Amino acid sequence: MSPARSHASARASAGARSAPRTTPTRPGARTTPGFQPRHVRSRAPLSRIRWDRAARAGMVAVLVLIGYLWISGIASLLHTRAQAERGLAQVHRLAVENRRLLAEEKALHQRGTILDQARSLGMVRQGEQSFILTH
Repeated sequence: MSPARSHASARASAGARSAPRTTPTRPGARTTPGFQPRHVRSRAPLSRIRWDRAARAGMVAVLVLIGYLWISGIASLLHTRAQAERGLAQVHRLAVENRRLLAEEKALHQRGTILDQARSLGMVRQGEQSFILTH
């Protein structure tokens, strides 16, 4: 007999001598007399890492981070847009004020406006005689 065949036959004969394993599938199920069902641990050891849960938690953390970055980007965009609108409104106000001031400057440099302003302040031309009217 070859060594490989003797090893296989020894294993087969050892399997025949061992007692059959029976585990109840439900509470109160019958077992073979003299044998106890195997105890199955209901809780995993504390040192064991549940990679499926860890991966899920990691994915949730990544999604929360991406959501935060997306929302903060949109908030920044809206803030910048509002700031640009305020700046544009200020530019329009300043342009209107600039046009008004340029028109006022042009009017103040005209000879007729200068004379009218001087007369309203009580000034007279050189050589003119002023009169004060009373009732």
